[in-house]
This record gives sequence, structure tokens and C-alpha cells, in this order.
Amino acid sequence: MNYRPIYQISIGNLVLSTQETNRLVELDVHAGLETPVHECRMVLPQFNDLTIEEGVPVSVQLGYDQQMEQVFTGELHRQEQGAERLTLIARSACKRLVKRRLDLYFEGMTAGEMVTTICQQEKVLPGIIQPGLRFSYYALGRDRSAYSHLKYLAAQCGFDLYANEKDRLVFARTAAIAVHSFTYQVNIISFRFSDGKAIGEKWEVFGESPASLGQGPQGAYWLTKREVKGSAGLGGKSVHQIYAPTIRSLDNASLMAKALQKKQENRKRICICTMGAPEVKIGDTIQINQMPEKQQNGWYKLIDIRHRLNAQSGFISQFKMQEL
Repeated sequence: MNYRPIYQISIGNLVLSTQETNRLVELDVHAGLETPVHECRMVLPQFNDLTIEEGVPVSVQLGYDQQMEQVFTGELHRQEQGAERLTLIARSACKRLVKRRLDLYFEGMTAGEMVTTICQQEKVLPGIIQPGLRFSYYALGRDRSAYSHLKYLAAQCGFDLYANEKDRLVFARTAAIAVHSFTYQVNIISFRFSDGKAIGEKWEVFGESPASLGQGPQGAYWLTKREVKGSAGLGGKSVHQIYAPTIRSLDNASLMAKALQKKQENRKRICICTMGAPEVKIGDTIQINQMPEKQQNGWYKLIDIRHRLNAQSGFISQFKMQEL
């Protein structure tokens, strides 16, 4: 296999590629589960024939030989003019959800149906949207951004919320779509490791209404004194108590408590630097082998990606992972 990096960048009608123009000076693509807006930074020589409007679609492919993988899709956000270089910044469509504040009210809908409705309203393309919990009612207020509301909704369902490499919003429990293997001193250049210590924590979720106590999901909460409560974890050092008025059944309270407890579990984390691997995507499963310490080996979930391409270091990828 030829390990000479190749790229193809489309910016509106302009196409930059290794074979044709070779105008790229530097490329930096960053995406992650905890990063609301994914970003791509492109540095080009200053050319007089280059006219680009902000807001045009941007897509980036990286690879080797004749095989390339999509690593970014978004829109041109801004340009930074210099005496010799032009820097272009592109961002994913989730920026609309970060800026937007909504007043919306839903009745009898699943979390997935609410997310799909918001995607249609804000012109964000939906990707994998799983149903999640069903709520008797749910309200979004202008006190927080639309993204913050959806992020909390995802946490309640035990889901991830992010834009994939095709700039489609994912609202789902991430499955191991692909498995990749990395080995120390073979394709791992450097690494950082942190050992998650087990912390005894308990999560308690308190809802409203006697929905699962024989009154149905429309039952009024003042007709009973029995609490709607769900819990997860063994407790110990701390107990987290969450009041969620949209939860109106014991089953949903229990599911939310388990989802929040699992989301906050303190797990091992590792960050590796490797030769460019554009085929690796957010949420993929990574197997780490032959590390200096046995505890560093294992199976991890990819939560953050950074691809860099420049003349100094070539094509490298940096992956942050959390133990499965």
C-alpha cells in the first residue's frame, strides 16, 4: 500500500485535491461527542483567483493512494486574510442549534420524535434518530440553547448527541459499527492514559403523577401522595437527586436514573496519536494492544477525533477514548 497522503476538499464549486491544485498548506479537522460544533481549519496560499463566499458547503476527504474517507461536512464559517496565506474555517450545521433558543411544547411524543421535529425546523439533517423515552409532555424554554436542551434529553435516554462526518445529527445509543485495532510501537506513536477510579455514586430521579400507579399517563400529580422515583447505583460518597417533572412513570424514572448513572461513570481514558486513520469515526470501538502496562490495554469507545495534515508532520490522527 502507498502511504502517501491524499486529500480532496470541496468548497462550493471549488475543488482542491492532491492531484490537481495541491494548494493546501495545512488542514486540521476536529470532532467529538462533547464538542457541539465540529470544525475544519484549512490554510491555503494567497491566490488572487480565489473567490469564496461564506455559507457555501464544505466537504473534506482524506486517505492514501486511491482510497479516501469522508472526515468532515459543513459550511464555510469565516475567512482570515493574511499577506501570504488564507485561512478558511468551516463548521458543522449544529452551530444553528447552539445559537438558537426555542419555546416549544410537546405532548405524548418520544424523545426521537421531538429531535426530528427540531431538526426539520432548524434545517439540520437527521442521521440515526432512535426513539428513546416517551414523555407525556416536554417543554423547551429560551433559558437554554436548543443544543443544551437536546443534550440533556439525550442524557436522560442514555444516548449520545453529535453530528457525524456527513453533518447529520445522531441521537442514539452508539453501537460498535466498526472495530479498529491499534498496537503500541506498531501504529501508536504516543499516548496519554488516565486510570478511572471506581466512585460509589447513586442517582435518584423524582417525577410527577401516578402514571404507573394505576391512573394512566394523564393522571394529575395531586391525586396521589405516592412518589414516582427511580434509582441507580450503590451509593457511597454521594447521592445525586434529580427532579424531572416530565417523568410520569416508575419505569421511565428508573430508566433515566440508570442512563444518568452510566453516563457519569468514571472510566479509564486514553488518548493516542497515530498515523492518519480517516476510516475511524466517532463512536467506533477501538482495541488497544501491547501497551507498557496491562491495565492500559482493552476496549474503548472513541469520543474525540482530530486529523491533521501538513508538511512538517505529515498526516496524523489523534483519538481520545473512554473505556467500554
